[in-house]
Amino acid sequence: MWCNQKNGFKDFDSTDYSIKLQQYKSMAFKTNLSALAIYNNVNKTYDNNLQGQWLILSLLNSNLVFNSANSYYPDTEEFISFIPQNVLDELGESIIEDEILNNLAQLCSLKTKIDNHAAGDFYYHSEIGYTYLDKVIQNSKNTFYKLFTPGFEWDEKVNNYWNGHLFSINENRWLKSKRN
Repeated sequence: MWCNQKNGFKDFDSTDYSIKLQQYKSMAFKTNLSALAIYNNVNKTYDNNLQGQWLILSLLNSNLVFNSANSYYPDTEEFISFIPQNVLDELGESIIEDEILNNLAQLCSLKTKIDNHAAGDFYYHSEIGYTYLDKVIQNSKNTFYKLFTPGFEWDEKVNNYWNGHLFSINENRWLKSKRN
């Protein structure tokens, strides 16, 4: 979320900086996907539907910020090194490898809409990255999206990460929600 709000990383006209930035992004992407590989095993108490939603949002945003070139990774070897050995021992290396492969395959297969969004879609918001579109509210003057993302505070009433605002499509700004 922070990277999106800051318009990504600064791009200087320096070969050394560019190489270091690419290495950093690659390591950050691998670290994120490695952490997401243990996500479902660690968070068994959460709602499976919400976990799936959060996992997809995390995959999309990690790819957006750290893998904008959409590099392809054919195996898990580069990712496994970012997981501590005690975690590999506890959960099982083959289980984690399968999760990494599943996440990479899911990331490659994800298709997001550019327009004509409906409830249940993943919506790209220019300030905060990918979000989950929970509800579309339309009237004759405007369209509003109720967006959820783990970057927001937890809201007990809606049982998800929500900022309490609706996003006005026509005005391109957040408006305080009058109801859930």
